[in-house]
Amino acid sequence: MDDRSTVATGDVMEIDTGISVHDVPRLVGEDLLAIVVPAADGSVRIRSLGVLDEFTGERSDLLLAIGASRGDWTDVIGEAVHRGARALVTDPLPDAVLQRIRPVAERTGVCLLERSGDLPWLVLSDMIRDLIQHAEADRIRGSGVALEDLAGLAESLAEMLGGPVIIEDAKFRVLSYSSSTDQVDRGRDIAILGRRIPDGWLGHLESLGVIDRLLGTDEIVTVDDGPFEARRRLLCSIRAERFLLGILWVAEGETPLPPDIHDRMAAAARTAAPFLLRHQEAGFQRRATQNRQMRLLLDQGTIPQSTAEEYGLSPADRYTVLGLRASPDALLTNLDRNRTVESVGMYCQSYRWRAATTTIGHTVYCVLAHDRETSDGRLSDFASAVGEHVRRALLGRGVQVSLSRTVRVLQDIPTARRQVDEVLETCPAADPLTVITFDDALARIALSRVGHFLKANAIDYPKLDRLRAEDEASGSEYTATLSAYLSAFGNVVAAARRLNVHVTTLRYRLKRIQAISGLDLDDPAERLLCELLLR
Repeated sequence: MDDRSTVATGDVMEIDTGISVHDVPRLVGEDLLAIVVPAADGSVRIRSLGVLDEFTGERSDLLLAIGASRGDWTDVIGEAVHRGARALVTDPLPDAVLQRIRPVAERTGVCLLERSGDLPWLVLSDMIRDLIQHAEADRIRGSGVALEDLAGLAESLAEMLGGPVIIEDAKFRVLSYSSSTDQVDRGRDIAILGRRIPDGWLGHLESLGVIDRLLGTDEIVTVDDGPFEARRRLLCSIRAERFLLGILWVAEGETPLPPDIHDRMAAAARTAAPFLLRHQEAGFQRRATQNRQMRLLLDQGTIPQSTAEEYGLSPADRYTVLGLRASPDALLTNLDRNRTVESVGMYCQSYRWRAATTTIGHTVYCVLAHDRETSDGRLSDFASAVGEHVRRALLGRGVQVSLSRTVRVLQDIPTARRQVDEVLETCPAADPLTVITFDDALARIALSRVGHFLKANAIDYPKLDRLRAEDEASGSEYTATLSAYLSAFGNVVAAARRLNVHVTTLRYRLKRIQAISGLDLDDPAERLLCELLLR
């Protein structure tokens, strides 16, 4: 980066990104946001925004104290400092509270800002995020690098980081790389020539647990060695809010990386985010085309052979459909749906599963292509891992995952999709993450189908109608008694215990039930019909 975006201070390079904390109220509107305790350091800049709550524990330069208890604001400021905040936005505070906490804010160096009570928190957060993103884009344009120029970005970041750089998307595909005169290692050359991370490196990262850290955190990871006699590498994720956009690599060449490389990597990841957002927006256009093709596959089982090959679905021996919904309300915003589709696709590719994903309504569908040796247990374990990954991306919201039976040809995908839908419709989520296969849910599904058939064909049973009429007229409980008896498989002892009556009382009721209704409880077909209708 040129000297308009970096300032050298001794041996440490300070990256001049974000916006000045004192500029935030002016840009938002001083009638909407006001500084009540200025920052002790006038050079404080805001590069990230988060919410001060007990759930995420996220670290950000500026935190919003939404719904914070006013019992002890000293603790609130202390928690904000612990999470790396340089500024804190609060609701309007009484003068007495403000006078009490002012010395605490001044001592810790936290800038306190008050929002207008008329400004919704959501609107304020959107305004500040837009300011941060625009500041990043304007700074990059000012450095002479076009936002579309990923190659120029890689060169600039290599100079900034002091080593050869590779920028990959969230599926570990190489987007750009810096030129280098150093002899780094064959792995970098293979990645560049093949336009994606080599399988040897992917397996190495997986064995070290690095992939999960890159997918789930913004931690900077050091890998001291690797395949092809690799030298030291540093990796970190490139993110927009909580969503993964890509991966940044820097390799140590003949010259050692600078001592403040971790700080530089964090700044470089923030710098790269607008570039990858623009690249991803272009990808969304391609995604729209894929969604149409996948909708036809899921609905009608039709897809051009060339398209199936392009999506990695052909050739394959077997196919399984995975369905995913957020729970309990199964409602996702358009942004959440798109990001979830990308997240599932990226997770599949990261762990070398061939898959194509799309969303219909509030359900995300993933068609998995695999060989005939892939076991049901492996499919179920992978579904659990995908569900957990998405649950974290959705900030802990519950996730329900269903798996179809395996089918042999793409033309049978609609059948597998219907199985997924039936699981989601009949099996309510009970835990933060619920994974249910079609065969595990078959009993519920079969009863649901029978129920739909009975309603659609208006099937009733006069014998049960007579029993219900007697209960209504006399206040008896014959219908409930019959239901408990049938549910206990005709075991009068178990049924009596469930009803909390004596066995003799139950036997008397059963005789009365048969006398009133005309039911023959010795007939298996009649017992089965009664139990289905009572359910």
